[in-house]
Amino acid sequence: VRALPTLQIRDAEAPVAVAVASAPIVAAPAVVEPVVEWPPEESRRILALRILAVGERFAGRALRQALAAEGFVHGRLSIFHKSGSDSRAVLSAASLTQPGSFELATMDTQRYGGLNLFAVLPGPLPPPQAFESLLASARNLNERLQGAVQDERGEVLTAARIAAIRQELGESAPSAADAPP
Repeated sequence: VRALPTLQIRDAEAPVAVAVASAPIVAAPAVVEPVVEWPPEESRRILALRILAVGERFAGRALRQALAAEGFVHGRLSIFHKSGSDSRAVLSAASLTQPGSFELATMDTQRYGGLNLFAVLPGPLPPPQAFESLLASARNLNERLQGAVQDERGEVLTAARIAAIRQELGESAPSAADAPP
């Protein structure tokens, strides 16, 4: 049988200075708002996918957190943008409910029927890469939100539709991720 150490408390005549070692304070990296440079309307093409809420609408806080986890930052036009390596917006996310914008001050208390993810072409990435980024972000967001991924027409995004979009964009090599979300 071992005896446990006892704690002895004495009245101190004077306060005792105690040195506390601490780790250096490191500031969180600043969030840089993506630069939104879209071509003129007459020369642009929009690649879009939708994430539709199934059953209950998406809680605003969950939607905001899912977008942040995927690298989207609230910015120009009061929508979210995801930047590439050069800080230019590669993807954008708007609410499916008109006018499509998100008010950060009230977003956490709102509910949303869905999300419109899109890439504006020509943009920072070649069209096939922009689509792959769009598809990956849609899948990741859908994994967090548990909705339904649709194409730009509101139809279920199938492997055949993914292949058709890739072919339309001139991609020669199919990706290993051809399965629908």
